[in-house]
Amino acid sequence: MPHDPVTTDLEIIIGESKTYLLIVSDKNGNLDLTGHEIRLTIKRSVDEQQDIIEKSSTTPAEITFLTPQADADKKGRANVFILPAETKTLDKDTTYVLDAWIILSGGERKRILETRNVVPVQPVTVIA
Repeated sequence: MPHDPVTTDLEIIIGESKTYLLIVSDKNGNLDLTGHEIRLTIKRSVDEQQDIIEKSSTTPAEITFLTPQADADKKGRANVFILPAETKTLDKDTTYVLDAWIILSGGERKRILETRNVVPVQPVTVIA
């Protein structure tokens, strides 16, 4: 599975909902995600043990595969949902790191999103 070549920082507005679309492919094109698991993690640093935000496709409210995966425009695609309550906990003076992995149904694990910096941005309007 090729690694994502983009290395730009990702901005997250503190207190905002955020949805990321992941597209998972291998040398044969987009991968049918049926039966596999995707995990996305945000931490303070790669060395940090504690996750700040962790998402798994085993919980559909966190990561949902577009369906049906057999459709060419949905195959290999998954939405990752980050909630306002989660982004609200981010510190605007801290740069976090994020990556994503797939665990194939046979147990093989592959990183599908290179480590990226996540930069929280304080909004002008704050909604309680």
